[in-house]
Amino acid sequence: MINVLVVEDEPPIQRMICKTISGMDQEFSVRYTAFNGIQARRILEAEEVDVVFTDIMMIGGDGITLLQYLHKYRPEIQTVVLSGYERFEYAKQAYKNGVTDYLLKPVNKSELRDILEVLKKQYHQRMRNRRQECFKDLLDGIKLPQKSCIYDELLASSWYLLLIRVLGRGGAKGGLNPETQKSLESGLIKMFRNEEAVFQTSDGAGEYVVAVRDSIPDMEAKALELLNVMGQSDGVIAMAGLPEPVRAQDFRQHLLELRIQIMTESIYGKSCYSCGGRSCPPHDDTWEQDVREEAFSVMVKALKSGDSRGVCSQLNTFMREFEEKNKTCMAIENFMMEFLERGKGSSHSVRASVWNAVYETFSYEELKERIFQLVERLNQQGEDMAEDGNGEEAMPQMVVMIEQYLVDNYQRNIKAGELSMEFGFVSEYISRIFKKYVGLSPSRYLTKIRMEKACQLIKNHPGIQVKEVADQVGYKDIHYFSKVFRKEMGVWPSEYK
Repeated sequence: MINVLVVEDEPPIQRMICKTISGMDQEFSVRYTAFNGIQARRILEAEEVDVVFTDIMMIGGDGITLLQYLHKYRPEIQTVVLSGYERFEYAKQAYKNGVTDYLLKPVNKSELRDILEVLKKQYHQRMRNRRQECFKDLLDGIKLPQKSCIYDELLASSWYLLLIRVLGRGGAKGGLNPETQKSLESGLIKMFRNEEAVFQTSDGAGEYVVAVRDSIPDMEAKALELLNVMGQSDGVIAMAGLPEPVRAQDFRQHLLELRIQIMTESIYGKSCYSCGGRSCPPHDDTWEQDVREEAFSVMVKALKSGDSRGVCSQLNTFMREFEEKNKTCMAIENFMMEFLERGKGSSHSVRASVWNAVYETFSYEELKERIFQLVERLNQQGEDMAEDGNGEEAMPQMVVMIEQYLVDNYQRNIKAGELSMEFGFVSEYISRIFKKYVGLSPSRYLTKIRMEKACQLIKNHPGIQVKEVADQVGYKDIHYFSKVFRKEMGVWPSEYK
């Protein structure tokens, strides 16, 4: 239900407005009434209100003052003016303070019906946005406010979780180009058009999390349908689902499980879906141990002796087996790491190069080319790359570069995947080494920069709108920005001096 507050100082008109609104659309519930702005503010401070209909001229608190209060402190509430005054100055002040519409008394029923439709669409869009925010907070491990209808709604249901990870061809930042991303999101909407679903995207990581309330009929068929729609023209899609519904408060824990599932079950070079131990298409990570070890030893010996041609010959044989058996990315990564470590020793740069070769390519031809290039480099450099000391000395400079990158791009939503692609190391390593030198993870450091910039804007530009501040520091959603600001600074943006 959409909770409505009607503010009108004449009782007969107030009753008529309440009756008309309730009779026109049962989704609107006129739960609260007030005779002036002061009474209205008391209600607004104590109750959950979605829409306010208010008169302008009232004794004991006028409508313009009420609109100013709502615009400053409760911008999420929709407002409509019902006034007997046609003065331009009143209308100007109303629209300046974010009013949805300005209707003249006596109210035309057709106009009121139209505005109720507008309010309803805006309300449902706002609820979707708030549900998305709550969903994101649950995934990020942020505790939600106890007094929240959205929070209650999420916790009252069980949910099926689906994780979709997209790897774009060519290692483009953000995973996919905008056109393909739009195609995927349209496919998701179509895929779940008959279910009540919540989506959350992780910009920069090419990751989509979907929660569907209560049940998903034939999820495997839906997943395969999406894979078929997307094809492989722009990369590969790895999908992982849970076989049983989970509680909303456990989203974060299960999201980590799904990420591990994708890391361990994703087939190299192919779009795939896994759920409850089943994989489609099926994969085989087993080896014929004696045959493998013999060929492996020959390849390691060739690597140690600098015989690149011998290495390539053996790798070609293994790659054919990988492809025939639908080997997972993790199995191939482990194979390559064992081979290179036995042949040349371990180093940060070798591990990063192997990870990039496996997870940034989408065909065995590309993978072979990357590994062959790495073998050539190792043979040319001898043991240099295998000495961890060299890599460790380079780390502070990399941290400086990451820090500068975050400062230069703070208005964008930079995720771990983007930093990984930009600096050539796995995201977990980047986060660990950055936190070691800076004291914060890259994401927390980005938030710190944004809050500092927001405080500067508010101090340097008195009267600046909160929405404008949010836009300038990289937040598209004013409600989410305000929540982050209050968490970091201890006060709401409108209260900061």
